[in-house]
Amino acid sequence: MSKELIMFTNGVQVRTDKDGHICLTDLWKSAGASENQSPNRWQRTDAAQAFIRATEQFLKGISNPIIKTKKGKGGGTFAHKQIALEYAQYLSPELGVAVNQVFFERIEEEKNPEISANRAYDNWKKQGKTDEWISARMGGIPSRKNLTRTLKQAGVNTPKGYQE
Repeated sequence: MSKELIMFTNGVQVRTDKDGHICLTDLWKSAGASENQSPNRWQRTDAAQAFIRATEQFLKGISNPIIKTKKGKGGGTFAHKQIALEYAQYLSPELGVAVNQVFFERIEEEKNPEISANRAYDNWKKQGKTDEWISARMGGIPSRKNLTRTLKQAGVNTPKGYQE
């Protein structure tokens, strides 16, 4: 699981299960939230139930349940990342504001793709990549897309398909 999702501290490790579902119980503990905000109580709210139904509709065709509870040692409530993020925002209004900010930035990037390219450049620089590496990477994207499109049209198949 991506550590970027976990915005809480308190030394609580947030677990994932074999399906990549995130432990809501661990999120709740790491946020230091009250019993009234436990995953079980949150799931019974009208807002949570509406969000869960909407997520199920959005993810229709997914074979795993999007929320499951495991009892006993190592147990907890585990949920799809969409549900986990909604629950985390319920626990932390600050996280809600941060998520909204990313959403609005993404909308702006759709209008002006240069913003996205600049963000990618800045992130690669933070990772220590050189200008030459970044230039080669960004310049190689159209070539890679062309190659994968050609392979797909030729009927070449791989177990994971092609990432365009």
